[in-house]
Amino acid sequence: MVEDTNILASTPTYLCDYRDTPLDYADLLQPNDEQEQDRLDMLHHIYRLVLGGKLYTIPLVSPQRVLDIGTGTGLWALQFAEWGLICYARYSVLTWFQRVSRGRSNRTAPNCRFIIDDLEQNWAYPTGKSFNYIHQRSLSGSIGDWTRLYKQALANLQPNGWLEIQEFEVWFYSQKPGGLPKDSAITKWQNLIDEGSLQLGRRLNYACCFKNHLEEAGFVDIQTQVFKAPIGAWPKDRKLRDIGIFLQAQMSRALEAVTLGYFTRALGWSELETKVFLAQVRNEFNDRSQHLYTFCWFVSGRRPMDTSNII
Repeated sequence: MVEDTNILASTPTYLCDYRDTPLDYADLLQPNDEQEQDRLDMLHHIYRLVLGGKLYTIPLVSPQRVLDIGTGTGLWALQFAEWGLICYARYSVLTWFQRVSRGRSNRTAPNCRFIIDDLEQNWAYPTGKSFNYIHQRSLSGSIGDWTRLYKQALANLQPNGWLEIQEFEVWFYSQKPGGLPKDSAITKWQNLIDEGSLQLGRRLNYACCFKNHLEEAGFVDIQTQVFKAPIGAWPKDRKLRDIGIFLQAQMSRALEAVTLGYFTRALGWSELETKVFLAQVRNEFNDRSQHLYTFCWFVSGRRPMDTSNII
């Protein structure tokens, strides 16, 4: 990664580094058009609904440099930068892309910088430019070696700095007695997309596995919070109903965007038969009587003071 050392040297930085997993454009499994960017912005809103408006769950105290990996459209980093300007006006936020996502080119902040780089390659931050906090969201299906990634994150964190992972399961359940039928379209779909992602070596339904990788990388004080997230407007609770309405709309948009690459490249389906099948899946996701839900995971770990035996 190439950094503008003049910018870095000028002020302490809130580094909100945007690392997306940059594949070659031809290798991207998901679209990168305006509709997909709108969906990612909606997903950002859903995460904030789950957290009651917050951007993170860790005990963050006066961070100066924050790195956002897998930034998507950049909305998390920009909102964090706005918060930082209010609370820590002397700091600036540096940000960096990773999935070759164009992002919203009209979105800017004086303390937020976006850099395109490959998250799976060696990180090239200079000595003395480590971070207080590294944030990762919705990167399942993007990384081949998670433990290696988190070892690099650990090496680039300051002592007592935190890494936080925010991720939805790509697995769905029904609150009805007996759960989802084995012959339902959703059951078939989630098994197939799981199989396809495994064939490509980057499992999509991976939220429950991050804790083990953090432990292997050397993180301590690992915390896991899991929130039940409904699909649709069926809950009586107002907050859960709001989450469900947005998550249902997000799933309706995500189905084709997320599925086509796995089904056509890994499973050998045609685009037409995939779209016909997804119409059935979408109908089930829109069926309020199914009482569907999934889980949203927040996993965090701290870099210990002494890492001489780790790094």
